Amino acid sequence: MRILAVIQTFATIKMNILEKIKEKADIAGLTTKLTTRKVEEFESEPEERTELFIQVPNEKEFKNVILDKRNESLNEILKSNFYKFKFLKGYEAIYSSELGIIECEIQSDNLLRLPNKYLLRRLSRLFKSKGTEEAKQVAADIEETEEEEEDYSIEFPSPNDKIRILLSESSNEFSFLCGCKRESYVARRKLRPFLTVRFEGLTFENHSQAKELLSNIANSIFFQIDLLTNIPIHLSTDKDLQREIRLRRKAIREDLKFVEPKFQYDSESISLYWYARIATNTPLLQYLAFYQVLEFYFPQYSAKEARERIKNLMKDPTFDRNSDKNVTKILDIVKTSAKGKSIGDERSQIRATIMNCVDLSDLSDFFNESEERKNFFDDSKKGKSLVKQKISFNRKDHDVRTDIANRIYELRCRIVHTKEESDTEILLPFSPDLTLIKYDIDLLEFVARKVLIAGCKPLELTA
Repeated sequence: MRILAVIQTFATIKMNILEKIKEKADIAGLTTKLTTRKVEEFESEPEERTELFIQVPNEKEFKNVILDKRNESLNEILKSNFYKFKFLKGYEAIYSSELGIIECEIQSDNLLRLPNKYLLRRLSRLFKSKGTEEAKQVAADIEETEEEEEDYSIEFPSPNDKIRILLSESSNEFSFLCGCKRESYVARRKLRPFLTVRFEGLTFENHSQAKELLSNIANSIFFQIDLLTNIPIHLSTDKDLQREIRLRRKAIREDLKFVEPKFQYDSESISLYWYARIATNTPLLQYLAFYQVLEFYFPQYSAKEARERIKNLMKDPTFDRNSDKNVTKILDIVKTSAKGKSIGDERSQIRATIMNCVDLSDLSDFFNESEERKNFFDDSKKGKSLVKQKISFNRKDHDVRTDIANRIYELRCRIVHTKEESDTEILLPFSPDLTLIKYDIDLLEFVARKVLIAGCKPLELTA
């Protein structure tokens, strides 16, 4: 009985702290909701779970943060200034114009994939090292040590005496807000530390200015770190976006049945396809790899289209082979691309490839699989998009494959940004606009699969 009483008392204390956190958020004008629900985990008996939902501004939108009553860090959260922060859209970051603070998670995507604590330890040692040879020795030392609990926070040299630049484990505010977002929520029992860069003492008024300051200062110090230590560091983009790209839901076939291998695929195109499939953390590279799958077949289908056009031209009873005008028409049809392998410009090549490989009925199934997906592409719906070209689903006798080809090509131009498209705004690798690319990757992946299927050959087995 005494143990039960202690447990109940402890639960009451936890509940009181949760209610105080809610009160703090309410006073700051944040929308909150305290709920209790029954949760079944595995095969255990259902348990009551009390959770606090807090809506935190994310530019013109909001993100839900969830705090479980069982969290062991409730006191730390209560003492923190979490209610003074907002999310910085497009990044795994928070900011407070009142406190003059911006904090963003940082990553190092080198081959070693160093854990956060070890990366911070390694950087700390490099900062403390004197002399090139000693720095090289420290950089090469990748053995674990027993100094796990040592504080490895780094204060980077500041451009003035008002601003502090810190590379360290995340603040309680960051760990709470970014670690307990609804989209990535698991019932955390304590705050999770992240590796962040934190700027203090800044002067700014709004979201746009905060984003500009974060980008400018971070890129300046990260490039310097890269030059001196050969460790590439970058700001972490919104993990909810990364998760959506990585875990896009696919329709599960009810008639799942494996059959014997019957076909083989061109090694170049299938290699590009596999590269695209695993490049989930780099959406721009993933898009370009899927695009290159299509590009591999441009010569085949552009030549096929050219042959059909010349045949139709010569079938015309008025066609005069001695006419310079008609000869010029033929030359225009067979005009090769800059690379000399394909016929026509790139826009017409991708259109020819899609027309030959993708059926309208398959496209209809693809778009109708998700209402949200169809609305994103529909030209009759208002909404943000990475390119102007949308898809006209409601026009009679209109082939949507033309719209699809134009859209895929336009987005490719935003990524590659060739001189021919100098008026096109470039899409940068860490641009917040990348939140809009997930459906375009879905579409291009679908088209790439159809092109691979159309281009395959019967499997040949050597004895």
